[in-house]
This record gives sequence, C-alpha cells and structure tokens, in this order.
Amino acid sequence: MFLPDGFKWSERKKVFFVGAMGTGKTEISINYAIGWGSFLKDKISLIDFDMVKPLFRLRSIRNSVTNTSVEVMTPPEPYGYADFPIISPQMDSRIRDKSAITVVDMGGEANGARMAGRFHGIVSPDEVDFFYVYNGNRPGADNDADTLSTIDSIRNSAGFPLTGIVHNSHLMGESSEDTLLSHMDRARVISEMSGIPISFHCIREDLYSSVSKKTPEQILPLKIYNTPEWLQ
Repeated sequence: MFLPDGFKWSERKKVFFVGAMGTGKTEISINYAIGWGSFLKDKISLIDFDMVKPLFRLRSIRNSVTNTSVEVMTPPEPYGYADFPIISPQMDSRIRDKSAITVVDMGGEANGARMAGRFHGIVSPDEVDFFYVYNGNRPGADNDADTLSTIDSIRNSAGFPLTGIVHNSHLMGESSEDTLLSHMDRARVISEMSGIPISFHCIREDLYSSVSKKTPEQILPLKIYNTPEWLQ
C-alpha cells in the first residue's frame, strides 16, 4: 500500500473500528495499522476482536504483514474460527498498556462492540479513537433512523464515545469511484445528524488518484488483503 501525503493519523494510542457487518472494518483495520506504523516508524499491534463473522478475520493475513511493523494478535489456536469471545492475556494486556499503539478490529454492530465494554473504566476514553464504519451500499443504509439507532446501540454497548465516522461505501470487487462518491453526501448527513465528524473516506487503492481530486476530505487508499479465495 502507499501512504497519501498529508493524511492525518490518530493522535491517540488506541484505534477501534466498529460498525455493521459488511462495512469493511477488517480491511480498514489492516490498512490503517500498516499505514500508521509506517508513518510513526513504530510497532503497531493489530488485534482481532471480531467474534461475529469468523470467515473474515485477521488471522488469515499474518503472512501478508510479515515485512511491516504490524504484529497481528488473534485468539490462540485451536480457536481460530470460534464464534464466541476469546481474549488472550497478551491481547488484554496490550490494550491495557497505555504506551502500546494498537488497532482493534471489532465485530459487527452492538454485539461486536460489547467486547470493548470490558475495558470501560480501565482504558480512558481520551486514549481511544472509536471509529464507526459506514457503507452506504448495505441494505437499510439509506434509512437514517436505522443508521442512527445502530450508532446509538454501538455507543451504549461499547461504553466509549464514537469519535469519528469512516465512510467506506463499496461493492467489493465491483466497486468503482462512483460507488464511493455517490454516497458521500449521505455520509455527511449521518455525520451532521449524529454529531460525529467524518474522519476519512476509504477507497480501493487503484481508484484513489482520481477520487482524491474530487473531495476536500481525506481518503485512505485500501490495499485488499483479506478476500477469501471463494470470493475472488
């Protein structure tokens, strides 16, 4: 992946990505961790808290990040694809460590966000950027009331305030630049109604150059790491 000039990375030590299933949280988590680590020239822990959707998990991309500053931390084998909560002592201590720079891939919606609740009162909200990922192509995503309800349920389950919206409207391999651009206004409406600012948009890296010229908001280009063979 390449780093866009002037991209504003988090100034906090912990970044959590949460949102509805199918929004692209895992790909964003991977790209954000690699890019952030390259920018900081520091080690990043990338932690798998996704207990909701076992087919799209970080454990399958370990080999893809071996030459980066990212350390992937997942539940131990033989529980690699278990769909119940597993937090190893190493994962737990890394989030509690105030000096450890950490990216966390949460599961979908309120059920997934509940995993963060165990750190409420232990990790200060000032230490965390909690990003809600929005994909305007998901069923029901054009219903503002439903989206705001999802945001509220995530916020209540996590016990942390949401600090930013990450807009990632996509259609997987069928995505075009219009797939993102056509939903930008909707993402801005959600931002205004919820009071949560848009932190950045995301788009596949081969589409980045043209789209980045069409919006003043920052865009994170995504290299696709985690597409299963049966979807390729």
